[in-house]
Amino acid sequence: MQAGELRYQGLEVNGHADLQRWLTVNAGATWLDAEYRATTPAIVGNRIESTPRFQAVLGVNAKVPQVAGLSLHADASYVGAQKVNSANTFEVPAVTLVNAGGAYRTRIRDHYVTFRVQVNNLANRAYWYSTSSNTLQIGAPRQVSVNARFDY
Repeated sequence: MQAGELRYQGLEVNGHADLQRWLTVNAGATWLDAEYRATTPAIVGNRIESTPRFQAVLGVNAKVPQVAGLSLHADASYVGAQKVNSANTFEVPAVTLVNAGGAYRTRIRDHYVTFRVQVNNLANRAYWYSTSSNTLQIGAPRQVSVNARFDY
């Protein structure tokens, strides 16, 4: 779009709570009203593509007290439906994804080593999302990563 006006207005809320010394919860939510204002008359008032009205995330981090150095985490993220084009004639549905993982930090000889595992899209959910006008991408399938970090 060469000239015109887009309006983004909304509310974002984030929070963090230490429920126990070993348990932390993080949460966030965004409500966004995004619309075309002064532009081509056919799309004035339409929702701006690739912009969900609502997004939220909830995450939990836990240090396992019974095993020194072990921590586990999980999060669920929700992304609302998104219009794919400025005419608002096509929409991708909302999606909720769950991720989980863990880390174990230990000492080997004189060095600390952290082993990590992460699983994204735990349920292997198939989904689409929009990244720009008239563009669709398929979401990533379940991904598992394992790594180690050595501190010298």
